[in-house]
Amino acid sequence: REAEEAEQQAKLRLEAEKSERLAKAEREAVEAEQQSKAQREAEEAERVAKERLVRTQREAEEAERETKQRLARAQRDAEEAERKARAEREAEEAERQAKLRREAEAERLARAQREAEEAER
Repeated sequence: REAEEAEQQAKLRLEAEKSERLAKAEREAVEAEQQSKAQREAEEAERVAKERLVRTQREAEEAERETKQRLARAQRDAEEAERKARAEREAEEAERQAKLRREAEAERLARAQREAEEAER
């Protein structure tokens, strides 16, 4: 009977050890799965972050290009406006000079006519 009892105890111990090993293996499998999932999530988050960074860099480069184009256009417009203003001032000055010449010529002719009329008298 003692032998049977010892055998029964040995069987129970083996069963308990087997159960413990199985539970430990299950815990390790769950832990490994969680680590694997966390690793995949981290890789996905890194991929998304890299894509976002690349997109942001492209947008920044495009905005910079557009700003340079607008600046160049504004500069050309300002230069054109300056050229027009200069041409207008030059035209006004030429008109003023022509008017002065006409007035001087009219005055000279009037003087010459008066002198001629005086000489006739």
